[in-house]
Amino acid sequence: AAMTLRSTVPGSYWRVAAAGTHAYASGFNTMVFDLSDPGAPVALGNLDHGSVPQSLTIGNGLLWSAEFSDGVTALPLQCVPTSLVSAASPASFALMPPQPNPFRDEATVAFSLLRASVVTISIHDVAGRLVRDWPTAHREAGAHQLRWDGRDAGGRPSGSGVYFVRLSSSDGTRTAKVTLLQ
Repeated sequence: AAMTLRSTVPGSYWRVAAAGTHAYASGFNTMVFDLSDPGAPVALGNLDHGSVPQSLTIGNGLLWSAEFSDGVTALPLQCVPTSLVSAASPASFALMPPQPNPFRDEATVAFSLLRASVVTISIHDVAGRLVRDWPTAHREAGAHQLRWDGRDAGGRPSGSGVYFVRLSSSDGTRTAKVTLLQ
């Protein structure tokens, strides 16, 4: 039977691994869910293992996390969340790699903010030219996402190629690469 894990914490979870009575979902961090009552999964908290998990798998009694910048981390399945579930305490200021990547129709751009901030998000081509931007806006702390349909500011389809998503806020600037296939 299918089960849907719902969290009160905003965010996107891309990969899920389960073992015993727990599920582990990767996104901006690794969220731990208690599955003791399959009809009512409970979000327990986040695992802090130093980086952003790209994928998860379970093997040999360990939770294996492939991470964007730090290689692979192995955690025991009995590990305890290092932070409690709270929508008011985002893990970091981060821009996740757009998903899917490469993309044809639409890519999701996910990011998190440490604190409420004025945010600017833009797409640039490899020459640094502005292709598309979203209105500068005040956003609350936490996880956010938007979608890019591969079109420029005038609504015209952009050509196939590599583009860069740029996130700027009072906490700094982050850039992620995305490839558009037409």
